[in-house]
Amino acid sequence: MNQPNPTQPNPTQPNLSLSDLPRWQGGFPGEHEYSTLEQLEGHDGRFDEALIAANALQSRWNGNKFVGLWLYGKPGTGKTHYAVGLGRVLHEAGADIAYLSIPNLISQHRQFGGVSKTEAEAAQYPSYYSSDPLLSNNLRSPRAVFNMDKPVQKPVLIMDDYRPQARRQVAAAIEAGTEAGGLVVVTSNYPDPFKLFDVKTGVRSEQEIVMRDMAQRADEAAVSALDESRVSDEQEFADSLRSRIAAGFKFLEFTGDDQRIARSFWG
Repeated sequence: MNQPNPTQPNPTQPNLSLSDLPRWQGGFPGEHEYSTLEQLEGHDGRFDEALIAANALQSRWNGNKFVGLWLYGKPGTGKTHYAVGLGRVLHEAGADIAYLSIPNLISQHRQFGGVSKTEAEAAQYPSYYSSDPLLSNNLRSPRAVFNMDKPVQKPVLIMDDYRPQARRQVAAAIEAGTEAGGLVVVTSNYPDPFKLFDVKTGVRSEQEIVMRDMAQRADEAAVSALDESRVSDEQEFADSLRSRIAAGFKFLEFTGDDQRIARSFWG
């Protein structure tokens, strides 16, 4: 029996706008409103491994097992195009798709006090960690995508343009995805999430840096004690996340030249 091939266009049905897909929430990049997987064929074999992965997901993934894809490479090499095209294919196979721009997520959460808050500070900023509909286009928080009011058979979350500042949101989505048997797709310019999520990265928001400087002047010993506690908490967090990623993620490197210039209005 032949396996379905998501790269083959359907001649009886023209491409729909992503906004017309009934089980697609959270918006999409405007330039990829009509992007499909078949548009990635014939690029010197650069997408062969990615298209094989798409075939495997379409034919063998039924939403009963956690799966992850970490798509990494330089900007403009096709990561978002592939993620959107994969979302189309899985939507046709009955999946519910949620798209989330990580830079937008970071921007929208800044009003709740910054993006590097520790668990101890979560009580002060409950909306930052809640599952309420905080985001635009009616998309709920990353974790809540896998815990919606109605049952979702094949939940898929596309997290586009990863930034280290959003490591906790990505971690929450991965943890929720493992519980729901969902698929998490992350596009990133960073190839090594094991290193990115290490406590040694010390990623902090500008607000946290200013507040830390003020606290050090007032009580340096208290700040040192807080740092030790944070290192312990972050290391536990990092080890747990590494385990989830190692068990469920496939890493796909996207190579080649930046195609954005060639596709631009002035290209």
